[in-house]
Amino acid sequence: MAVSAALRFINAFPEATSWSVTILTEDCEQGSDKSRAIVQRPALPTNALRANVERWLRQPQTHFFVRPQLSTLVLVDLDCCNVPLDKLVALKPRALTKTSAPSNFQLWLTLSDSMRAKSSLVVARELTASLQGDMNACTSSQQGRLPGSTNVKPDKGDIVELVLAETQHMDEATYLSMTPTPKLRFDPVQDEVAVGSLPAARPPVSDNSAKDWAMCCVFLETRPHVSLEDAKKALSGRFLARRPNQTYYENLTLEKAWQRVRRLPDRPELLEPDVKRLLAQELQKRFPDQPTSKKCATCEQVKASRVCSVCKTDMPRDKYSTSQWALGEAGKCTSCAAAASVAAVRGKDSQPKKEKLCSACGALRGSGNFTVSQWQQPDSTRKCKDCTCASQATTSKVCVVCQEDKPKECFAKSQWQKPLKIGSTCKDCCRTRLQQGQDDSVNNHTGQHGTGAEESLWPRDADKATAVRFIMAADDDVLPSTDLKAYQAVQATMGRADWTALRMQPDSSGISVPDKINYLYQAHLDLCHLRGRAGIVSALKSEGLNWCNISLDASWCVARCEQCRARTTRQCIRPQSRHLPTPGLAGQVVGVDLKRVTPHDTSPRWCMLVCVDFATWRVSAWSLDDGAATVGNVQGVLIRYFQDFDLPICVHSDNGSQFTSVISEALKRAIGLRNRTIPPGHPQSNGLTECMNRVLDYAHGGVRERLQAAVLAYNSAPLQKFGVAPETLWWVMRPLESRWRNVGLRQILSEEAEMTDEQWLDFLRKDQALGPEHYKKMADDFHVRLQPIQAAVENAHMRAALKKDIACKRKRAAVDVILVTGDRVIAKNSQYTSKSGGGKFLCRAGRVRDFVVLENSAGSVKLQANDTGEVLVRHEGDLKLLPKAQPPEPASTPLERPQKRIRSKGPSGA
Repeated sequence: MAVSAALRFINAFPEATSWSVTILTEDCEQGSDKSRAIVQRPALPTNALRANVERWLRQPQTHFFVRPQLSTLVLVDLDCCNVPLDKLVALKPRALTKTSAPSNFQLWLTLSDSMRAKSSLVVARELTASLQGDMNACTSSQQGRLPGSTNVKPDKGDIVELVLAETQHMDEATYLSMTPTPKLRFDPVQDEVAVGSLPAARPPVSDNSAKDWAMCCVFLETRPHVSLEDAKKALSGRFLARRPNQTYYENLTLEKAWQRVRRLPDRPELLEPDVKRLLAQELQKRFPDQPTSKKCATCEQVKASRVCSVCKTDMPRDKYSTSQWALGEAGKCTSCAAAASVAAVRGKDSQPKKEKLCSACGALRGSGNFTVSQWQQPDSTRKCKDCTCASQATTSKVCVVCQEDKPKECFAKSQWQKPLKIGSTCKDCCRTRLQQGQDDSVNNHTGQHGTGAEESLWPRDADKATAVRFIMAADDDVLPSTDLKAYQAVQATMGRADWTALRMQPDSSGISVPDKINYLYQAHLDLCHLRGRAGIVSALKSEGLNWCNISLDASWCVARCEQCRARTTRQCIRPQSRHLPTPGLAGQVVGVDLKRVTPHDTSPRWCMLVCVDFATWRVSAWSLDDGAATVGNVQGVLIRYFQDFDLPICVHSDNGSQFTSVISEALKRAIGLRNRTIPPGHPQSNGLTECMNRVLDYAHGGVRERLQAAVLAYNSAPLQKFGVAPETLWWVMRPLESRWRNVGLRQILSEEAEMTDEQWLDFLRKDQALGPEHYKKMADDFHVRLQPIQAAVENAHMRAALKKDIACKRKRAAVDVILVTGDRVIAKNSQYTSKSGGGKFLCRAGRVRDFVVLENSAGSVKLQANDTGEVLVRHEGDLKLLPKAQPPEPASTPLERPQKRIRSKGPSGA
């Protein structure tokens, strides 16, 4: 209903091509903050308004104001209107809207052509004053509420209703009856004249409108054939009455007199010119061929068509200019008059050709036998209508190659449309010619080897290493631009899959092979073996040297250069593979992850905290509220887990704030617990935990109450890998003594703390039978270590103080790294902004893409993708250098075992 009312309101103004639209929020309407407008379009096209009105009406708590861009629009805002509704309808408004209950209306009117002389702003002010409306809304840019929108003012909340919508103009008589008659005002007479000024002269006040009316009627009655425009010109300046808007008064008086004098007594709705026009049309229908000896001026003006004096064609009135139509039977149509004027300028005969020669049949024919486009064609290609139809009706042609008459289906569209002088070639001949050209090109590209397209230059088991060996062992006079096998070998090193079947284009530069080799090596030496292939190509092109496959020749030159091969670092920049550690005992290394779960029903979302033991694959899981997965809650759960089971050596996690906070650093300082994070955007680095997330998701089905049941089911079921349940492995592979006992010793071994002699003696006494006083002392020791951490877990201010105490600061990334050729980098994603995850960098199929630096020039780096070979350019500030090798594992981390683990499909490298 709201959209239909809005569209009815818009359609009530068909002459409006643009609208002024403003949509404000509720607080913006109440205040003065204009910058909070949702939509503010001063000239929105009507089609765009219709297309977006449904979407804009759905905006909650907004004010929707519009105004059509019409100079004749009159908008009256009536608040608490006491005028009867039928009186408002009598004004014949375009639209009448009810903005709120009980009696708030907005009146939309337009002025007719007879009232154009009166300003719409003046009419709006007079109507607003007469109807007791809002005078502050009488402006030329005042907007009104769109029907169907909601009035969200305080204590309102009503939907704007459309009471009336019709395409009509304001009734002038009703407007004059509702507005008061202007009265003259006399100022008091001044007896004394101010020094230095004279009183302004005022015209004498007199109402001579009756004399003006009589003058207009007498003028029109005595001159029955005069037009209204001529009457306005003749009577201009002869009116006696004076009005504020004198032009409007004179035009209105003369139009009323014209309507009164020119109307017939029996049918007042018809004017005399209308009767003459209807009479002329009726006579033309009944007697079309009857000549008339004398024609009146009215019949000549009403006549709808006339025969052109040149082309002898009956043309309508709009095909003649005003001057040519006034010539009568000697007039020329627009086309003939233009042709005659062009011929006159060129010094030719002013009369255009009545007949032209057809190039197909060779006969002279008139313009009626040609189409407009063919008539304008030159003599060599012009065809008459009969010849054009005959050529279009042709169903077969003779092929210029095989000289066979074939149907239209055997020709391509472009070949069928060729003229007879050139001839058409059938599809079979075109295909044969194309295949012959390809065979000739292949034979030319094979070079001195002389092999065909079917014979391969490489063995079936050839690979990239074979191509590299060929490049290094090839002769000195071989280049990829002239030798096919060398061309294929270079393509193999660039990663082309079908390199054994590639064919190269012939070189037409005319430069010999020795000259090419000399140019390449000389440019490489001038560049001091820097910038590689790109530098050689750029240097040669700057000297005006260029040939086909010059970049491949430059790659060939660099690959065979002994000095470049000796100092290359291409194989040294690859980072070492990062694998998950394989501990020997249960509980040494655990992986944690936090995952948000969305139920299938209307239940609220919740978070699942998963902890997996890497040795036994035993799983522990906890459910948290969606908004409760904070640092304090997550770290509190993990600390209680470590207290109940055992203290791990290393914890694997992602870069979430719940795991990389100050609590992790405090645990490392207090009890030696090391937190190892995975690279950003590489969840496969913690693949075992990610696999457990998928298994538990499938088991609990999104139901929070089923989480513990899913954990028990997984831990008690035998694994296909080990043949026993994870819970069984947990009890079998548990260490003989708890790692909490060696907390102080571990910190000393890792050089994070020092131990006094008394502490060393206490450590040795732990192997003896201890009494209650020793337990109290050990409890005090653990309390000193864990009490600040437990307090920081529960309080954000304590975490800030703990961070300041241990100086836990993030290490800033190095910004002074200079990228050189051969470095391996990743590039930031410039299309979509993301602060973390894989979306921060350029990805392909969900994996972060890595690139190799080809050239670095003044901060503009040229890159080549390792996966596709694509070459692109990025700024140095948008690149991040990948590490050449991972830092060694700490001494406390268990060594890896050559044991198969479950990993994700993607690579696990950094």
